[in-house]
Amino acid sequence: MCSQKSSITASIKIMVLMALALSISIHADDSPFRSPEIAVNPSPGTTSRLQLAKGTEVIDFDVWPSGAEAVIAVRDGAGHQSIIGWRAGADRTDVIADLPDGFVPRAVACHPTERRVFVSGRAGGQSQILAIELQGRRWTTRSIYKSPRDLRRLLVGPRPFVTGYDAVTKTERLSYRLFFAVHNADGTYATRSITEDGRRDYQVIGPKSSVTTVPSPELPNADAPPSEASAASAVPASFHPAGHILIWQDAGGCYHQLAYDGKAWGATSAIAGPACGGSLTVTPNGASLLQWKRGVAGIAVYGDRGRSHTQQAADSMFTSTPSSVPDGKGIIGLTQQDGAAVIAYVPITVPLADVVNAWMFSENAADQPLLQKSQGLFRRLDQDQLYQLYDSEAYKCGGYDSTTPTRPYLVTTDIFWELFAAAYEGTMIVQERRRGLPAFWAFVEAAADALKARKDAAPWPDAFKALTALRDGTPAANAEAARIAQASGRVDSPIFGKVFDYGELKPRGHYASSPEMSLYFKAVHYLTQLAAERDPAVLATLPASVKAKAMQWIATYQDSIAPSRAPLVWASGTFAPPAYTRHPTAGAGVFPLSWGFDNEVLLSTVFHSDWPESEQITGPSGPRMMPSGLDLAAALGSRFARSLLAKEIGQYPPLGRALDALSARAPAPRHTANLYDRWIAALAVQWADDAGFPGVAPPAEMWKAKRLQTGLASWATLRHATVLVNERTAAECGEGGFEEIVLRPPRGYVEPDPKTFAAIAELFDRLAQSVSSSEAFAGATMKTEDAANAEALQQGILRRLKEAAAKARLFQAIAEKELRGEARTDVEYEEILYVGRVAEHHFLVFKSLANKDLALSNPDPMARIADVSGAAGGPFLEAGVGRPLEWDQIVTYFGRREVVKGSVYSYYEFTSPVLLNDADWRKLAGRQRRPAWIEPYVSSQELSCPAKAPF
Repeated sequence: MCSQKSSITASIKIMVLMALALSISIHADDSPFRSPEIAVNPSPGTTSRLQLAKGTEVIDFDVWPSGAEAVIAVRDGAGHQSIIGWRAGADRTDVIADLPDGFVPRAVACHPTERRVFVSGRAGGQSQILAIELQGRRWTTRSIYKSPRDLRRLLVGPRPFVTGYDAVTKTERLSYRLFFAVHNADGTYATRSITEDGRRDYQVIGPKSSVTTVPSPELPNADAPPSEASAASAVPASFHPAGHILIWQDAGGCYHQLAYDGKAWGATSAIAGPACGGSLTVTPNGASLLQWKRGVAGIAVYGDRGRSHTQQAADSMFTSTPSSVPDGKGIIGLTQQDGAAVIAYVPITVPLADVVNAWMFSENAADQPLLQKSQGLFRRLDQDQLYQLYDSEAYKCGGYDSTTPTRPYLVTTDIFWELFAAAYEGTMIVQERRRGLPAFWAFVEAAADALKARKDAAPWPDAFKALTALRDGTPAANAEAARIAQASGRVDSPIFGKVFDYGELKPRGHYASSPEMSLYFKAVHYLTQLAAERDPAVLATLPASVKAKAMQWIATYQDSIAPSRAPLVWASGTFAPPAYTRHPTAGAGVFPLSWGFDNEVLLSTVFHSDWPESEQITGPSGPRMMPSGLDLAAALGSRFARSLLAKEIGQYPPLGRALDALSARAPAPRHTANLYDRWIAALAVQWADDAGFPGVAPPAEMWKAKRLQTGLASWATLRHATVLVNERTAAECGEGGFEEIVLRPPRGYVEPDPKTFAAIAELFDRLAQSVSSSEAFAGATMKTEDAANAEALQQGILRRLKEAAAKARLFQAIAEKELRGEARTDVEYEEILYVGRVAEHHFLVFKSLANKDLALSNPDPMARIADVSGAAGGPFLEAGVGRPLEWDQIVTYFGRREVVKGSVYSYYEFTSPVLLNDADWRKLAGRQRRPAWIEPYVSSQELSCPAKAPF
């Protein structure tokens, strides 16, 4: 993929992004979506024919852009000439307009968006082009062009050009262009073009001697050549439906393509595949070519850049070039029967026929079957962040470039999961840095002082003495402190009273980002691991002042993590574990390690020899020793995840009963007070099976796989953020030019999952409550968009959390519209087009919270890893997020379909003999296999940018 990333610093880029985001609202009148897209009626699935009256001669015909309806120029037996219309399947024609007396028609072309027909012919000894248009209920006829030379063929370019500027309305004047061949005196042809009102005539391609220069609107005192392409003879054959490629024929009948390069015609090149002769048109999806040859039955359909072709409609002998209907599912052509002309509609089979931009997404032939079968696919990306894909299409001057073919975007829930994850982790890091670390080290110092004279408290005095040495930077003076600092190796520890794997203390997650955080991780994890091995009851006898310091440290996390399943040694009163906990821990702990519902699931779906037999997860092949993230999704109600576990449930029959029991005791969202449990509850919404995708017929397996992957990756992100404070489960055992072309604007789509967008918005709201009530955010400033105008930290975070929640709800509303089949507004399409700006801006700000000085910087790659299960010494179940994937999805589009692209998470799950941190994982990620349930949907090919021409 291409990305228009500049080398400016993150802080400058944020200012640019903010200014551009503001400009969207200010300049709404200049929306790229101001030109409407017409809706297309579906074509019939069966052949239909209408025999015209004998003696009726069909001169030429074209197809309306709104459906399988032909516009036909005819001359009846009495010599009367008119334009008639026929809808596929109808048993009669209707008269549209009579042609003027003395006018001899030769070619017909329909306007791409309006009820307007152009007819070329001769009258009064010269060639003319007439415009016949519907005004009110009347068809009117007017002449827009005259030439003494003969004209051949007539096309209307599919997209408009900027042909002027209206100083009054301050808007660009857009005009469609007509293209035709002029017969030169030497017998050759030159292709010329005029605007739809007959002005700004120029040569598109022809002899060098007649190259045209026209005063440029941008450079009024200079002449700009609209085209410098030359050929001895050139006749227009057809247009690519995107509007930027003209196919033309040379004197030998061979085919070439001429591309419009933004503001002028560029280079010409040959077309591979079809032989010379006959006629050549492009399918409405832009991906295939149709060739007709006189005397050959049917038409040849060329695909895969001319490397493959099939012969279709073989039972029809067309007498002239057939025309595709707008949804690409058939052709309308002219045949003969019993000496009379017959107008016929014949269905044909073209891959992705009604997908208007299929050509942009089928650069590799292997992708077509994936798109056809699953209506979507995933692509590997060489990118580090989810938001980067939304910079991947062609832009200029920081904005959308209407002159370059552009793929539309898909707004995914993944973007907002990642935004929330950045906000959650960033605010937790601020709390840790400003409250947790100082409180922890104050507690360690106080505990060490209180214990140093206690002979009855072993091994705790030595443990706190080691931690003090670690804090003071003198680990060499204390053997245990040295082992903690090294954080590797299995060593017989006098403190633990047995061999302890000091590799457990390897900093992971964001704790590996700085020496300060690494030291904190080692010390806290050492303390919690020791408390799990050596009874900390004696610590309950420490002075109240020491206990108070311990509780100040612990209070840093209580709103962010789930409750513990073990009582606290520092706390008094009755302890109650979470209601879903079936096996609480009897012994007390020094820190309330988080025990979310996910922990309960991972614990309950593996074998424990000391549990009741009815709860032991075992089977004919032995005990189940390692859980899966699928267990969590299944326990939270995902039938799709349950189906993927069918083989394992067959191997371990009690697993099915355990999942049923877990589902029954899953906490209701309204009973989840802390942010951790709220996140898990929101994942249940992400995994719900009641979501449908408009236009995608059940069972929609790929979307189910996508939603499962998104949720699991988000869960892995949650575990990554809480790696220190979460209990791990284990089984026992722009330049000047002529005219800008205005290509189809990229009308994107929102993943139709409004409930998940709403759930994520509520997470932002809940995090805002936590930030507003925490003293950790007071008295500091954020160095964000403008370093000279720093913002109060708490105020700045709350503002951005509110903005992120509002954006999530905005896309929720658009998704609800899509599900109801309602039209989206221009402003909503702009929100989709520029979603990357919003995502990147908030993401960088939230990520800046991890920096000690709160300054903006380039964040680490998103690839991250978390150990979620496994006993000390391994193996460990690792849940990882890799590089983002591109998601290409076929969606409904004004009676047809289109492909949109968005970025999504990639999820990995595997066992590792050693603990991995993010740096280890990033080296390994490219070689790790994806889950079997996602791999079939992944293409090995990246797309070019901008999209390559399909021929």
